[in-house]
Formats: sequence, C-alpha cells, structure tokens
Amino acid sequence: MIGKLTLTFMISAVMCYVATRISLNGKLYDQPGGRKTHSKPVPHVGGIAIAVSLIVGVIFFKFRWPIFFYGLAFLLLGAADDVRKLDYRVKLIFQILIASFYVLTYKPTANLFGVTLPVVVGRVLSVIWIVALVNGFNFIDGLNGLAGSTGVIAAMFLWMQTHEVHFVYLSAALAGFLIFNFKRGKIFLGDGGSYFLGFLLAASSFEAEMGELVNATVFMGYPAYEMVFVVFRRTLRGISPFRADRLHTHYTLEDKGFSTQIVVLLLATYSGFCNFLALLQTGLSFTFYLTASLALLFFVIVNKSRL
Repeated sequence: MIGKLTLTFMISAVMCYVATRISLNGKLYDQPGGRKTHSKPVPHVGGIAIAVSLIVGVIFFKFRWPIFFYGLAFLLLGAADDVRKLDYRVKLIFQILIASFYVLTYKPTANLFGVTLPVVVGRVLSVIWIVALVNGFNFIDGLNGLAGSTGVIAAMFLWMQTHEVHFVYLSAALAGFLIFNFKRGKIFLGDGGSYFLGFLLAASSFEAEMGELVNATVFMGYPAYEMVFVVFRRTLRGISPFRADRLHTHYTLEDKGFSTQIVVLLLATYSGFCNFLALLQTGLSFTFYLTASLALLFFVIVNKSRL
C-alpha cells in the first residue's frame, strides 16, 4: 500500500516538474495580468498531472472509483476553457450536462433535512447543487496551495468516513502537486484541475452523506460559502456573477495585508472544520457551520472592508 501511494505521489510530482519545463507554445500557460498576482507565465496543467497519476492507480492498482470518469469529463471541459477561454454559457451548459448524466446514471435519492424529495425535484436539485459546488471550488483556486490543501484535507476526511482507498490515492496525488504549487507557484491546477477536484469531492460527499444535501453542503462548506460570498458581492456591485474579478475571500484577505501563507492556513482550517462537522453527522452540524461561516464573513469585512 505504501509503495503504491509513493508511486502515485511520484508520478504526480514528476509530471508537475515536466510541466514546468515545457510550454507547448504557451497554450497551456496561465498568463499574468489583470487580477492575477504572478508576474510570469505559469503552466496550468496541475489537474492533468493529478488525473494521470490517478489513472495509473485505476488501471494498475485496480481500485474502483466509477465517478472518476465523470471527473475526467469535467477535467476536459476545464482544460478546453484554459486553452480557448470558453463563453460562460457554454461552460455552464456542459457542466449541467455532465452533472445530469451522473445523476441520471446513479439515480441518487436526494434528501433535505432528512426529508426525501420527490424524484424529479431531487434530481434537478442534485444537478444544481453539483454544478454550484464545482464552480465554488473553482472560485477558491486563487492562491498557491489553497485549493490543493483544501482537497487533501477533504479527501482524508472522506477516507475516514468511507474507508475507500481511492481518497488516500487522491491525497497522494495532490501532495505531489503541492510540492510545486504551494509557496513557489511553479504550476497551477487550471480550470481543468479545479473542475475535476470540485466534482470528485462534491459527488463523493453527496454519496458519503447518503444524498443528504444539507450534510453534504456542510462538508463542502468552504466552496459553498465562497459561491454565496462571491455571487452576493458581485450582485451587490451590479457585476455579473460570471465575471472574473478579485471579489473573493482569499483576495480580500490578501488586500487587507495578510500573507498568502496565513490566508491559506486560515481558509484551509475553516474548510477542515466544515469537513469535521459533516463527519460528526449531528443535528447541530449545520448550525455550527452557519456560525463559523458568519464568523469568517465578519472577519473578512471588518477593518474598512470594501464590501
């Protein structure tokens, strides 16, 4: 087991290293400028490196993870956006299609506060929830190490809850990526990577919580919070919710003078706390989640916030 995890880690790390050395004519690089803080082009193929290392596990280590292939569909969609900058309506349509295919294939039973929803309502709400959380995870991918560390913590909590070995492999693959991403920012996840991870974690939490959308939302608490936070701030300013800007929790904290490492530590801790609350599966989990989220919101907007 240790050897397989080490190999997964090494494949991810080696692929990330190779990606930092090649450019493919600049097509797979995130260019600086605008709201971005990096000053040089950075390859945004970290998600591909993570996916390849997991594909090796699926093929050679023979662990089963059926939803992984739906994750690959999200990866391809995000990678296409990384290269071509797709219109947000095109991305949204394909996100809905992939999520719908997943829901119609697995036919999960959706519950809300313990009440089983009518089949059609439950499936439509499940698709909306998955698409929202995939984009929410994409929203948190803005600082070196933030999305990756959030993913590692969530994967380990999912492993503790389900005892499914693929979550340990996912953590190993993310660790290989973080060596080059955290602090140094030599490689980014890209939209492909954030969509890929967002779907895997959202769908896995949905299944782990037996279709209970409230508990699954608590587990995905940070991306869920960020989705609401960003959409609210953009709407309040008369900006389209689909327009990229710096109205994110992590950027706001950075603009207030907090270092990148402190922001990552704070938000990853908040995310891990949400994972822990969902693992407890207590009736008070949602209340604690709302309390923690309001505390974070207050912390973000104090001291002359520009909300």
